[in-house]
Amino acid sequence: MITKLDRKIHFISQPHSGIGKAYIASILNQFIEPKNNLKIFCIQKFDIDSWDTIFEKFTMQANQIFIIHVVSALYISFEQYLAETKLLQSLSESNSEIIYHNILTPGCNGEMSTETIKHISGKLKNRVGRTIIWENHNCGISLKQQTKGKYIRFAELPEFEELKDIVDTIIYLKPESYYFQRDLGTHILSGKTFNQAIHDSNYNLIYRQRLYQIQKRTFEAIKYAIN
Repeated sequence: MITKLDRKIHFISQPHSGIGKAYIASILNQFIEPKNNLKIFCIQKFDIDSWDTIFEKFTMQANQIFIIHVVSALYISFEQYLAETKLLQSLSESNSEIIYHNILTPGCNGEMSTETIKHISGKLKNRVGRTIIWENHNCGISLKQQTKGKYIRFAELPEFEELKDIVDTIIYLKPESYYFQRDLGTHILSGKTFNQAIHDSNYNLIYRQRLYQIQKRTFEAIKYAIN
């Protein structure tokens, strides 16, 4: 029995790989963690019992926040699990806020823009909860590069019209310059949080200063969208 408690659950789940889902889950975790009772889960193997346990934990305690990051290989299985168990409906009826995070990025060669917009429009149109779009322009080329300067933001694309009625907030992670983007890539591969890397004396000071600037810009971009 799910009682009426104040909780939030964030879903980061898309079938597309290489768009920065793990990175978005990580920075969301870092942004929220200092202020809230937060738990993060990565769904990376097919295990219905463990999935049940996650949602059971979520329903048993008030004032907590869960982040659920689903790897691309398990996207279809996890979506089927949510649909058949009707968990989203149960959560929405229990005063739990559901937040869907979707990432738009041109991809390595600009191949992901239209495909991702169509996916988001098709999957989220009739779902309860908030929808947050992350414009990630640091995963491959930027939209400006892809469209040869015609468009800079995804909201300018004609295809984006399909999303305007279902998107609550857009978080814009603007393209970093070459050296900052290079450092960001290295940082993501390290598996460290921003604070861990910034205070790690094994890294040189200039690198750490650049990471601090990236962290500051990133958190500034999301502070009004996540509360």
